[in-house]
Amino acid sequence: MQQQLECALKVIRELVPELPREEVPRLIGQLAEINASALLRLVAPPPAQPQHDDNDCAPAPEAAAMLGIKLSTFYGVWKERYAHLRRNDVGGKLIFSKFAIREHIRQHLG
Repeated sequence: MQQQLECALKVIRELVPELPREEVPRLIGQLAEINASALLRLVAPPPAQPQHDDNDCAPAPEAAAMLGIKLSTFYGVWKERYAHLRRNDVGGKLIFSKFAIREHIRQHLG
């Protein structure tokens, strides 16, 4: 994207000396519009982060799939590697926080 912008600006710089004098005000207006749009983009607040639902839980098979590992592997290592993702037990089933899994993936797997 940056390369495309630089190329477009180079073309404009090269064409300005050849531009008929009566078209210069229009060019200045167009450049002012681009400048204003860029400034608005710069000062605009960042996009809102999606809110997570604390009750959004995944059973072990879904948690393993989200992490990209086999279920048998997940059961073998979850206490050592993924205990911090555990939400609670429901009826004897392991339940994990989807939000915590996504954060783990973002932090460790990029």
